[in-house]
Amino acid sequence: MGERGHAQGERGRAEEAEGAGDIASNVGETRPGVFHTDPALALASFLRLTELPVTTAVFGHGDPIAEGASAALRAAARQAAEQIAEG
Repeated sequence: MGERGHAQGERGRAEEAEGAGDIASNVGETRPGVFHTDPALALASFLRLTELPVTTAVFGHGDPIAEGASAALRAAARQAAEQIAEG
């Protein structure tokens, strides 16, 4: 899966044995990437990433998640949605 990254022309990739690029980060906590030019597009790309059944996630920023990456990404999506709802 190729998704828009944080800058025009850059793509994050989610494939077997590949990383999340800048679609997501794991610095202190797992969350959607924070460096982007289009917030709505970045969030949409992150939400698509959370649908993938992955065990391991590697990020452009932060430590990798060696096990349980799908659950961590889904939890981050829920948290992001709650923060958006709270305004």
